[in-house]
Amino acid sequence: MWSYGLVSIEPSVDRVLRAFYHDTLGDYWPAEPAMVDRGYADIALPYPEIVAPRFTMEAEWTLDHLGGFLSTWSAVGRYRAATHRDPRPGVMERLRKDWGDSSHRMANWPLIVRVARRP
Repeated sequence: MWSYGLVSIEPSVDRVLRAFYHDTLGDYWPAEPAMVDRGYADIALPYPEIVAPRFTMEAEWTLDHLGGFLSTWSAVGRYRAATHRDPRPGVMERLRKDWGDSSHRMANWPLIVRVARRP
């Protein structure tokens, strides 16, 4: 099993993203992201587990890249459907304040991997 966790950029940006993820969108997430947040720890593997090394994905992004990424979140679509409003403009305005002068920032995601091998 594999997936990636919540993006991390720098502490001030991360605080805004986490508030958006948990507080603004929290009630609009399906169950699956919570499984990812727990690193799939509550899923029993059918064979003995192999401890995988830690992986991190990285990309150099602009604020527009981040905004596009946020638009792909299923909870954003669910929020729009339920409230008839787009939650992104407000968070993008807050992110713009913390983004600073740099046009590009390094974005990192933990790559969550659980591996089992058939004996």
